[in-house]
Amino acid sequence: MHHPTPAIVAQEAVRRLPRWALIAVCLAYVLPGYIGRAPWKNADIASFGYMLALEHAPWSAWLHPTLEGLSPDTSALLPYWLGALALQWAPAWVAPDFAARVPFMLLLVFTLAATWYATYYLARHPGAQPVAFAFGGEAQPAEYARTLADASLLAGDEAGVSADLRGSVPFAIGAQDIGPAGGQVEAGTLHVAVPYDPAWTLTVDGQSVAAR
Repeated sequence: MHHPTPAIVAQEAVRRLPRWALIAVCLAYVLPGYIGRAPWKNADIASFGYMLALEHAPWSAWLHPTLEGLSPDTSALLPYWLGALALQWAPAWVAPDFAARVPFMLLLVFTLAATWYATYYLARHPGAQPVAFAFGGEAQPAEYARTLADASLLAGDEAGVSADLRGSVPFAIGAQDIGPAGGQVEAGTLHVAVPYDPAWTLTVDGQSVAAR
């Protein structure tokens, strides 16, 4: 069984991020994409057209929406249904294009909230706690979990591991999951597209190459 290395986190490293700051960042992420803009892209205009068509269509037509006799490019009907329902329920003073975007704005808010709470409760699990210091001072469970949950919302693409693999050459195609594999490799970095195991070794021309 693989036992993960526990984190070493001091209480000072999990100082509370003001709630207003986190909420402000989330609003800055959500609102600009939905408020003060018209459906100007082709996909936006087409989707909005199908929603308008469904708004006054009989329920039997909702399984096969059409616009001027054309069916949508995608078979996913739920987005059209949500937009059409929002158009039906919206007050008269609300712009139709904005009303159609409200369900998706709420879904994005729900996604952000679900991400925060899922990370928070996962980080509260006893197996996810940081190392207990000999003389105290380690991060407390609630503060540690809150910091990780905040980071789950604030982390961007830079938080992921990425590499430019253009021009790369496949290696050891068809090799077994367990056992040695060999082949010709060019000078450079060897990328492994599976979870790394410290038991692996890499030997090039009889010389052992350390992982990094």
